[in-house]
Amino acid sequence: MKRLVIVVFILVLSVGLYGQYFGRNKIQDNKEEWSEMATLHFDLYYPKGYDEFGKQLAVLAEDTYYYLREDFEVPLKVRIPIIVYPSQQEFITTNIIGSLLSEGVGGFTESMKNRVVVPFNGSYKALEDVLTHEMTHAYINALDHQGRIKGSYGSTNSRLPFWFTEGLPEFLSLVGESANNDMYIVDLVLNDRLTPLEQVSGYFAYRQGESFLNFIYQEYGREKVMEFFFSVRFQSDLDEVSQSVFGMSFHNLELSWRNFLKRRYFAYINKLKMPYEIGERLTDHEAVGGSRNYGVKISPDGSSYIFFTDRNWRQSVWIGDLHDKEKGAKKIFTAEATGKFEEFHFDKNNLSWFSDSETFAFVSKTSHGDRIYFMNIKGKIKRVLEIPGIDTIFELDVSTDDTKLVFTAVKNLQSDLFVYDLTTDELTQFTDDIYYNHDPQFSYDGSYIAFASERDLEKRERDGYFSGLLNQIFTYNLANRQIKQITFDDVNNTNPLWVGVSNDSLLVLNDSLLSNYNLIDMENNQIAKVTNIISGILDGDLSIDKNRLLFSNYYDRGWDIFSIDVPLDTLVFSPHREEEIVHFENDKEKFYDKSKFSKIGYVKKKFLKTRSNLRNFKGTVIQFDSDALSDSLVSLTNLQIDDIVDSLAIPPLLDDYNVRFQIDHIWGGAAYSSSDGAIGFLQTSFSDLMGNHGLGVNLGLAGKLEDSSISLRYIYLPYRFDFGIGIHYINEEEVYRSSSDPSLFFRNRELQYGISTMVNYPINKFWRLEFNNTFYEYSSKWDFSTDYEDSWSSTVPPGVQYQFNDEDDAVYRPSFSIVHDNSLYGPTGPLSGWRGIYTIDSNVGSKNHNNLTNYLDLRMYKFFKKRYAVAGRVNAAFSRGDDPYLFELDNLLGVRGYDDNDPGRPNKLLASLELRFPFMDYLEIAFPLPITFGNIRGAVFTDIGAVWGDDGYQETDDSFDAMSDSGKRLKDIKMGFGFGPRFSLGYLVLKFDFAWDTDLIEKGKPTYMFSIYEEF
Repeated sequence: MKRLVIVVFILVLSVGLYGQYFGRNKIQDNKEEWSEMATLHFDLYYPKGYDEFGKQLAVLAEDTYYYLREDFEVPLKVRIPIIVYPSQQEFITTNIIGSLLSEGVGGFTESMKNRVVVPFNGSYKALEDVLTHEMTHAYINALDHQGRIKGSYGSTNSRLPFWFTEGLPEFLSLVGESANNDMYIVDLVLNDRLTPLEQVSGYFAYRQGESFLNFIYQEYGREKVMEFFFSVRFQSDLDEVSQSVFGMSFHNLELSWRNFLKRRYFAYINKLKMPYEIGERLTDHEAVGGSRNYGVKISPDGSSYIFFTDRNWRQSVWIGDLHDKEKGAKKIFTAEATGKFEEFHFDKNNLSWFSDSETFAFVSKTSHGDRIYFMNIKGKIKRVLEIPGIDTIFELDVSTDDTKLVFTAVKNLQSDLFVYDLTTDELTQFTDDIYYNHDPQFSYDGSYIAFASERDLEKRERDGYFSGLLNQIFTYNLANRQIKQITFDDVNNTNPLWVGVSNDSLLVLNDSLLSNYNLIDMENNQIAKVTNIISGILDGDLSIDKNRLLFSNYYDRGWDIFSIDVPLDTLVFSPHREEEIVHFENDKEKFYDKSKFSKIGYVKKKFLKTRSNLRNFKGTVIQFDSDALSDSLVSLTNLQIDDIVDSLAIPPLLDDYNVRFQIDHIWGGAAYSSSDGAIGFLQTSFSDLMGNHGLGVNLGLAGKLEDSSISLRYIYLPYRFDFGIGIHYINEEEVYRSSSDPSLFFRNRELQYGISTMVNYPINKFWRLEFNNTFYEYSSKWDFSTDYEDSWSSTVPPGVQYQFNDEDDAVYRPSFSIVHDNSLYGPTGPLSGWRGIYTIDSNVGSKNHNNLTNYLDLRMYKFFKKRYAVAGRVNAAFSRGDDPYLFELDNLLGVRGYDDNDPGRPNKLLASLELRFPFMDYLEIAFPLPITFGNIRGAVFTDIGAVWGDDGYQETDDSFDAMSDSGKRLKDIKMGFGFGPRFSLGYLVLKFDFAWDTDLIEKGKPTYMFSIYEEF
């Protein structure tokens, strides 16, 4: 057992100071300074210097809490940290979680410390929506933690299915009032794509879960939604819970939901058109892969169009010919693979032409901030704009005379509009308020800018501070700085497009049913519907001659670009409200209740305890015990205790952020034996709230303290450079029995202790440099015993013929690595891009253990034909010195199918090739356990490699012959081939491989390999 403990300890330690091998990088150019504020229920963290924002956030968070409490009907007894980052870039590079987030992530709730983490992206309405969503997760986590739900309900681990886990936060934050979300459900219903709730996954679990709970709300009332929630948490059998709450099986309840949707949406068919009925399809996501073709822009001369697409898995920009549509679109450049174009902003990016119809502008994220690129249609960069002081740049537009650029930018926790003079490099800001201003477009003569602004209020089901904000269309006169409001609807209006060369008409996307274009004639105060499509439009463009409208439309689970010729010929106009001159004011006070802020400071509250205990509840229907009545009174009292006390004026306290370590995880085990004493293993880690400081401890207890092992590691991550330091003290012991004298035992004891340092420097998102140094003392000693449990002696017993040599050495081990990784993952491993690492590693010992090792690992992935990919790998290693590293081939990362006991050689060369393909989309096993697997992948592979050189053993042959004497058989070159399925288990990948070795003439017996590791 002692041996097992030490092996586990060394395996954990061997990963180094939080080493990662491959993986993309987080770039933090500057250390973010934080302020913290303690309210009644939350510890809020926001950028230092923005206390007014912090106060607004405090009122918003507490207001959202009491909104959620109305549904949960139980107060929180634990505090929840809320961290708000000032931009998406700072958010996705957070150290709170280890993984690098993608641009599409709008927020998350970390479960270990129940931290709510969200970015500010310019829209306070979006901030409130995502905060409500994530606070719902945190509320549920907190209820699990405090162990009492609704007084008489005992505590259990949450058993919510994924669609419920994400559907409930969506429902509570939006209450079914989102045209964007409706668009997905309409499409699923009309194309018969609704997935059974127990099988739905990914993004559609959010949409279907929200829709299902909204159905319950519409048909049975809001209280039934929460009753269903609490019941499912205690009883995972959906049929039994559904029977109890609704009087029907879950199957019938789900069927009722489907019928509800059909009755609601099938009526649209008579009112609206399918996109292919009114337009020509220019892209086909089903045929070429991907799901997003959007951001389309027609060239000024009307000959071509450019657009964003995610075909082949990466965002890229393509160009199509409008005169010869049969030619098909061609790629201009691919993003998300180099440091120049690390990522595009999700749903907040566009393209804009220059007047020559050869050059266009766009925004891309880089590790150093957002950049505006001017590129020609051959992919050559003409100019790069870096604008200091701007946190984030979203949509942009170039004036028709190529002299000005207007764009949306987030600066100082506001979204405003800026005009950049391309001839003088002068920057002018023409909005300055807390409202979300976006989608700017120059008129043809450059005298006006049309834009959308999220500032009109309407009464909605979710009556929060910002939830009623709506987007309306405005125009800005650059000459007199006059702003006019164009739309006044009770739904969102976005994406304004000027009609032709005049300044009196606009195309506007309107969300009255599903997102469609209206034409607004400002001169005659008229409006007409231009498109009437059953699925939503994301964006579009109208040619200058008004003869062609291109738009991105969502249909059959993907965005495609459609074209309509002469779209404005047969319009039917109706009266429209006259435009009005407005004055934009930065009326922050409108959304900030000062009187409430003065009453939401932290107050320690003592809640009453309920008496009933349902911890061992196993029934199929939740029952109230004899204490239920008194518990309900206690619950009511606790709600009153939790209320804001109007008579108390206790504002939240503001302070600078202070580093406080909290435990992240702890695991291990222990045992006791009379021979070895106490034996055990413990691993634990600590970090601060922001994840900038990390402390790890590994402890291996092996009988006596001096025989135990320990390692301590500390990392520091707030800057671009990542630093780490560690110390270790490792004991390892092996005992052998003499084959000639069973009463004689030999023991080898190895001791290593030293210090390690780590410095990582990320060049950009895909490249980094790693510097590691370790200095350690090493000793290896032999002793002997004639009784395993008796004393040991260093004296060699008489008659022993073996040679035993004690060793000790002081070793310095520096290493340098350069790492690249731009790979994109599928369910079981990478499918696109390439990654590689080159490491030079040296051991410098005072006596021996000297070597110099070069190691190269290159892996390439080519995605083709939707879900298929080819993967290749080249691995080379060469070690020199009096104690070189020895490399083997018979392992999972070697030649699969080859099995040998060769001790290894100092030189290695290996190549692998795999075809990765969809093997089985869905597998359901009924017996002996009901298990469901989705998206099962498969692989066919071949490996070839060799190791050679002096291994240091006299009895082995060090010569190398690639082929046998006949020249037809492989000899020292080893080759294997095989196939196997791969199952994604979330964080793990389950692989079964069937492999054979071969010498090109014969193949060996099959080898069966099982592993829980992603594909290379």
